[in-house]
Amino acid sequence: MGATDHDPLAIFTRPPPNETSTERVAREEREARARQISDQIDEQLKKDKAALKRQNGLVRVLLLGQSESGELVCLKCP
Repeated sequence: MGATDHDPLAIFTRPPPNETSTERVAREEREARARQISDQIDEQLKKDKAALKRQNGLVRVLLLGQSESGELVCLKCP
């Protein structure tokens, strides 16, 4: 990446050019709250993943296909 490369998403993440200090504080508070929510979601996903690993080899399977294909699928996991 050279000096001429730029982040294409930078236009969406930078503050507005005519932002007042009050608007800046409000924006930063919204961003902080959004970051907290994102962190909570990430933590819950980690907990859920760990809980799935602890279950006794339970495997969840989603079978996709035509509902009237006439086939019966039976799965048994040890």
